[in-house]
Amino acid sequence: MPKRLYLHLSSAYLACNAKGLRLQLVAEGNVLSYCGGWRVLKTKPFLFHMKHRGWKRFFWKVNTSRQLAYRVRGGQFGHPGGRKEALDVTVEVVGKPKHPRRFYLRFSDAYMVIEPGRRPSRLRLLQVVAQGDVLSYGVNWRIKRLKPYLFHLKREGWKGFYWKINTSRREVYRVEGGRFGRLGGREELLNIRVDVVY
Repeated sequence: MPKRLYLHLSSAYLACNAKGLRLQLVAEGNVLSYCGGWRVLKTKPFLFHMKHRGWKRFFWKVNTSRQLAYRVRGGQFGHPGGRKEALDVTVEVVGKPKHPRRFYLRFSDAYMVIEPGRRPSRLRLLQVVAQGDVLSYGVNWRIKRLKPYLFHLKREGWKGFYWKINTSRREVYRVEGGRFGRLGGREELLNIRVDVVY
């Protein structure tokens, strides 16, 4: 049985509503997190600071005017200053770059880390990581092991579908019309690469 799974998310992005300062983490068209553990501050109409509560010594800064994002260390959240390091993300802006309605951070390197427990319905660890930083600690997720190589994975709030992970084929499917924890349903192959540690 796998000790750890890595699901490489080729289409992952973080969406920010620039007015309400609300975030969503999305991959393959499915919301992975509503980012309840995040803070977002608008320091200028085009400048945003964002931080997960688990981040202690850094935060991200997004400049929608220049369409650039940075990791900032040694600075104070919500204030200028600190050492900037460019993030390898694509910043897409909806509205005017200096006064956006929303923006998207499209990641070049995002993945889920999953550690199944010994029991079929036990989840030891689930994290979503992008650009080397943990964006979500996997609250509100369920897992079910059907066979040593076959898992169902679902986030609370997903209605009528879940993901199926086949570690033997190294594939992930979106399943509709099935029952979580049972075989069956209509499957759609997702563009997710799977790495397995035994």
